[in-house]
Amino acid sequence: MALKNICKSNFYSDIFEENAIPSIYEKIKLKDNEYAFCSPGTKTLPASRLYAFELVPNYFELEVKDGYNCKEIFQKYGYAVNLMGYNSVDNYLKSEFKTSIRKNFNRTKNKLENCYNINYAFFYGAISNEEYYALMHALHEMLKKRFKERNDRNPVLENWEHYVQNTLQLINSKKASLLVIFSDNEPVAITLNYHQGKVIYSAIASYNIDFYKYSLGNLMIYKLIEWAILNHYVLIDLGYGNFSHKQIWNNKRYSFNNHVIHSENVWFGKLYAVFIHYKYQLINYLLSKKVNVYYKNFKQFFKGIPKEEPLDTFKFETIKINHLSNEDVKSLNLINFKKEDYLFMRKPINDFIYSNNNHIDNMSIFKAKIQDNIFYIKGEKCSIKLTYTKN
Repeated sequence: MALKNICKSNFYSDIFEENAIPSIYEKIKLKDNEYAFCSPGTKTLPASRLYAFELVPNYFELEVKDGYNCKEIFQKYGYAVNLMGYNSVDNYLKSEFKTSIRKNFNRTKNKLENCYNINYAFFYGAISNEEYYALMHALHEMLKKRFKERNDRNPVLENWEHYVQNTLQLINSKKASLLVIFSDNEPVAITLNYHQGKVIYSAIASYNIDFYKYSLGNLMIYKLIEWAILNHYVLIDLGYGNFSHKQIWNNKRYSFNNHVIHSENVWFGKLYAVFIHYKYQLINYLLSKKVNVYYKNFKQFFKGIPKEEPLDTFKFETIKINHLSNEDVKSLNLINFKKEDYLFMRKPINDFIYSNNNHIDNMSIFKAKIQDNIFYIKGEKCSIKLTYTKN
């Protein structure tokens, strides 16, 4: 049997993004919870005697059709939040977090909510076209900015139109959702989630990097847990990738497996399963030896990174001023710092707010009348002078 005759698929995408189970499987349910059965549609596959599925979470119990054998092969670890036994997000925090971590998180959350006009929205089951496209555009811009800053490629960005075209219908049919953190009317953090039975998969998340000090990634997971518990979900899948926020919030590590499914009389199926086994054994060995950076560079060398303009960067020199008098203000021009012309100042403004616990509505920004690169921030307790140069 030639390799081209193998029917391959990404199970993770099938079950969450397409809300479908490949037709070679007979049954699917969630382990350890007989009441949280999944009831996806069926993804019809071409007839074959050999199937290969990557990224199959082992928290699902799956049965293949009669006449087929399934070989499970470890691929990588994933991370999840098991919500069984918790009746509130604060109960989860108290049980799973050390006191010092819990206090630090609450301090940062309170600081954000006390300094900005923060509100939270969960779009699930209904969203207008206008709001949907505005939020997806905002998420796209956040992702682009983050990965430009990291000088890295991202498969989500490379397939962005796929997500834009398919997610609206999924949200309105309660198969996907958008969790959004707003500051005034501006989205500053967004998570795109997929829903399957009583499982939520947190698939795509990003935030405005000018708010980096407020740990918005942690806050998004907190709000997702809060919503999930209120709506009787039992598991939040955080996906794979050894990122810090996943290490902080997960209380369950699970395995992603490859499934090699073949007819009982197909000898090549067993041989192919052995090949896949050693393939991932080698990959995981190399990753354990910290060669993943070289592996990523190897892929980028052949695939190439799209050439884009680098982010504009600004260097600010800050001088603290104890008091900006009314006479001083008369020689300056008051500006609306929320206008697009002054977006480059968002980071130092947010840093000022963070350091001084100053509410955003109780501050003023002034520009020097003669020198275009000098600004003043007047807060409730102190002021600063900003001089910037563009790199």
